[in-house]
Amino acid sequence: MDFELDIDFFLADSAQASNGKIHALGLGWNVLQSQQFPFMQPSITVCMLIHVPYTHTDDEQVISIELQDADGQLTPIGWVPSETGEQQPMTQVQMNLAIDRNTVGFGDDQTVPFVLQFGNIPFNAPGNFTWVISVNGVPVKRKGMRVIGAFEQ
Repeated sequence: MDFELDIDFFLADSAQASNGKIHALGLGWNVLQSQQFPFMQPSITVCMLIHVPYTHTDDEQVISIELQDADGQLTPIGWVPSETGEQQPMTQVQMNLAIDRNTVGFGDDQTVPFVLQFGNIPFNAPGNFTWVISVNGVPVKRKGMRVIGAFEQ
């Protein structure tokens, strides 16, 4: 990759993208708290603003997101059905991004909002976690998150 997409991202309780904007509730946090462990976090929404330079508007990029624990191990961010119909953990989401140069003015960069909602994320113990966004397999952005017990600060 000869350039790096400029990506802003944050965590929110819920959000939606429409008309080139992100509408979010409970945004900008980095700490989850639980009364007991293990627990399932019902929802975490990752909001991204991806800034694509005009010179790369016709290029297809593969963007992926994953959650790593403090040891760099992948943490499930959702569940998908297996071939037998049982639920199995999903540890990464990938999406293709391609902006048609004909839809932007000459020389204009394009900002693309993305909202990804993840549900029933298991946390077995308190700890530090990192959301990692990669473009074409290269990590470009990281955001830390802590999971704490009810009496920690």
